[in-house]
Amino acid sequence: MYFGGQGVPQSDSDAIRWFRLATEQGLVVGQANLGRMYFNSKETSQENVVADKRLNLAAAQGDELARELREVVGSLMSAPEIAEAQRLAREWLVGRE
Repeated sequence: MYFGGQGVPQSDSDAIRWFRLATEQGLVVGQANLGRMYFNSKETSQENVVADKRLNLAAAQGDELARELREVVGSLMSAPEIAEAQRLAREWLVGRE
């Protein structure tokens, strides 16, 4: 709701907070939306690494749009950035076990 300002004032920071809580509950929509938000932020190249991490996690859970956007993000990243995103995704998964 905060992401699109539906019934509440639009707030990226609140949307990110709620999407992160959703990911902790294992909800793929949280991962996918975090990836989309980080990709769209374009503040630093590191944002693409974080976006790719989240999109990888969402795609692994079957989110087709995340899989497609991951391809776009990946095409904008260097090989070391992609490797870093994959490492971060693995670490996130291990931390949940």
